[in-house]
Amino acid sequence: MNAKRRLKTRGYVVLYDAIPDPMSECLLAMSKNEQNFWIHETWDGVVQDDYRVRAFAANNDAEILSEYFERHYRTFFPLATSTQWRFLKASSGAKDQPVRREFATTRDGVVTANVCAVSGSITIALQDRTYVYGYGWNIHVAMRSNHRIIELNKGDVLLPRGDFAFSFAGSTSTSVCIQGHVDTPLYHRTTFPEPEMVDLVDDMCDIDDLFCLYGTVRPGGVTTKCFEST
Repeated sequence: MNAKRRLKTRGYVVLYDAIPDPMSECLLAMSKNEQNFWIHETWDGVVQDDYRVRAFAANNDAEILSEYFERHYRTFFPLATSTQWRFLKASSGAKDQPVRREFATTRDGVVTANVCAVSGSITIALQDRTYVYGYGWNIHVAMRSNHRIIELNKGDVLLPRGDFAFSFAGSTSTSVCIQGHVDTPLYHRTTFPEPEMVDLVDDMCDIDDLFCLYGTVRPGGVTTKCFEST
C-alpha cells in the first residue's frame, strides 16, 4: 500500500526519519525557551489537562517551519498551507487523551472522500517513544477494538486527515512534539478551533465463555445471560 493510498484508507500516514537529528534537537531546544507562554490543554473548553500544555511558536520560527515542511504536507495535500505552529508537551504521569478529531467531518459524502475536503495537521516527534492511538476517520464513535497504535520516534512526521479520530497515549516521561494546522481551500475553519470530541466505546470488556450457549461472562466471573451447557 503506497503512502497516498494509506492516507485515503486509514486516514493518516507516517514519514519515518523525515528530518535529521540536528533539526529535531534544535526544535527541542526552541521548546525550552523561557519566553514560551505555556497554557494547559482543555477538552470541550471545560476540562483542564494538568499534564499537557502547549505554546505557540514565534512568528519568524513558524514561517521557517511552514517553508521547510511544505514538501512534506503538499505531497498529500497539494493545495494546502501550514499555519499556527505550536509545541505540545506532555509531562510524566500524563494519562491517555480523550479521543478527538481536530476538525468536524464534512456532511457531503462525495466530498469527504477527498483528503483535501477537511483541513489536516502535521505533527513532528522531537523525542523517541511517542505513541498515538488511531481509530480511523470515517466513524461516528471510536471502538476500542479498532484502535491502532502509532509509534513515533525522533524525527518522524505524522500526517493525519483533520477528521481522523485519535488520542495521544499516556506518558511515563516528558514528551515534546511540534504541530501545525494544514489548511485546505475546501474547508473553512475558525482561527483557534477546538477539537471535536469522539465517544470511545469499550467493546472489549466481554470475555467469551466456552461453557456458555448464550451470552457472555464479564471479567471477575460474573455471568450475564448465560446458560450452562449440558
